[in-house]
Amino acid sequence: GVTAEMQNLVHRRIYPFLLMVVVLMGILSFQVRQFKRLYEHIKNDKYLVGQRLVNYERKSGKQGPSTPPPVSSQE
Repeated sequence: GVTAEMQNLVHRRIYPFLLMVVVLMGILSFQVRQFKRLYEHIKNDKYLVGQRLVNYERKSGKQGPSTPPPVSSQE
């Protein structure tokens, strides 16, 4: 029940429309990834003190197996 003129119009417009939708989805996905990266960077700058734990001592009462002191040989 559709005229040939209308079919021709739909065929001429559908592919550019689909291409535009795909490009917009790609741009949106890229922007979301960039925003997440920026958010992590800002969070790390504000709250992260360092990348390495320094001067960490266990607070438990029991001591682990200790290594004997090095033996010096006087030959």
